[in-house]
Amino acid sequence: MRRLVERLFDGFDEQPDTIADVARSAELPHETVRRLYKNPDSRNRSGPGFFIVEAIARARGISLDDLVDERSGNAGLGSHDG
Repeated sequence: MRRLVERLFDGFDEQPDTIADVARSAELPHETVRRLYKNPDSRNRSGPGFFIVEAIARARGISLDDLVDERSGNAGLGSHDG
């Protein structure tokens, strides 16, 4: 789960966007986005829900397909079986 959250914020420090900008664009509470960004490996939660991941990915311009491909080791294959 940590890598998924880290991937959502890859390159964030090099962008002009702030946590508030991402939260606003994702239509999520500022604290939700801040907590994920500052502590991607929190042991007190099982990870963000699908809709939170989708909202942050959309706000950051990250394709859910790319996240799935990366997690399953299929990056660059371009198709999904199953």
